[in-house]
Parts: sequence; structure tokens; C-alpha cells
Amino acid sequence: PRRTHGNTPRVGGAGAVPRAVRRCAHRRVGARRRSGVGAEHSGQRIHLEALEVRAESRSDSRGMFAMTDADGRQVPAGPLEVSLTVRIVAPGESPDRLRAFVETALGSSPIPSLVRSALPLTIRVETA
Repeated sequence: PRRTHGNTPRVGGAGAVPRAVRRCAHRRVGARRRSGVGAEHSGQRIHLEALEVRAESRSDSRGMFAMTDADGRQVPAGPLEVSLTVRIVAPGESPDRLRAFVETALGSSPIPSLVRSALPLTIRVETA
């Protein structure tokens, strides 16, 4: 959902998750969009010519208002799904090697790992 603050439209709270996933994934792959920047993988360098990471999510705004769906179930307030698209260009590298490189990097990336595993959240409320 989009919110408007004054005359400037901004992405609502649900947009924070895909932004965090995208930023962490991009950093973890370890390259910038500049030509000739390398990243380590299995002891060999991969020289990246381009790296683009796009994250998208699908959310239902009713969740932010504690509404229920047609079946009476509470609609989740966060994203219902998150997808990550990585475009990587490294001349001379096979698509399989690049796929493995990205999957390995993302497997040890904190925020994409958190989203993928969807850990239960324990909430403790302490009052005075």
C-alpha cells in the first residue's frame, strides 16, 4: 500500500521488508554495479560486470487494520509473499555457476534467510 505524507507519496510499512531483503542480498553477493568488481566464491573470483537485485512483496492492507478474510481468519499484517530477482552478468561464467554463486551468497545472508525461514516471533510484554 502507498501512503501520502504531504505531497510526497511513500511506500507504506509493508515495503520495508522487500527493501531490507534487497539491500542485504545485494551487499551479500558482494559486488556493485561497476565493471570489474569481484566477489569470492569457492576460492575463485567472479568478476561481475553487472548486478541488479529486485525484491517485491504482496501484501493485503486489511491486515494492518486487524481485519479478517471471507473465512473469518485474521489477515496477516506483513507481506504474504516476498520474491527476489537477481540479474547478474559475469562474462565467461556459466549460468549454473552464477546461479550457485548467488544461492550460496543468499544462503548466508541474514535478512533473506530470516524471510525464507519465517521464524516464530515470541513477544514478551513487561509492565511496571
